[in-house]
Amino acid sequence: MTEPGNRGRRNLALAGSLILAVILGWLEYRVRPGLSFLLLDLLPLTLASWFGGLGAGLLVAAVSAASLFANAWLVPGPGPDLREFAWSLATTVVIYVFAAWVLSALRKTSRALRTAGLTDPLTGLGTRPRFFDAAETELSRARRYKHPF
Repeated sequence: MTEPGNRGRRNLALAGSLILAVILGWLEYRVRPGLSFLLLDLLPLTLASWFGGLGAGLLVAAVSAASLFANAWLVPGPGPDLREFAWSLATTVVIYVFAAWVLSALRKTSRALRTAGLTDPLTGLGTRPRFFDAAETELSRARRYKHPF
């Protein structure tokens, strides 16, 4: 279960990533037909996957892929060759999904390692860094409320 603060941060990251993905799609349409913002599209995908998890990353990947699809077909003039476009879209979607999966897994592993580094696996007691963090918190609380430590 996620904490309320984390849920709000996740929702904010997801909303910001979706807005950024839509803005990038609109810019790609307005700037020049055929110009790809593939690398820029990885920025909202990265934010969503890191802070929101795999589901948020996949949602932003779908929005980015939809904007690529729309931009290819909304450009005035003859449409793209269907086979080339299908291949390009499929490879882009695979890249986006892979990036979302890797980034969310990396974040999960990072959190697990950080937590494991603060607890001794044999005794379950806090480690030295955890002790100093707790001591600093208590010292600042004693100073703030002017209580003896």
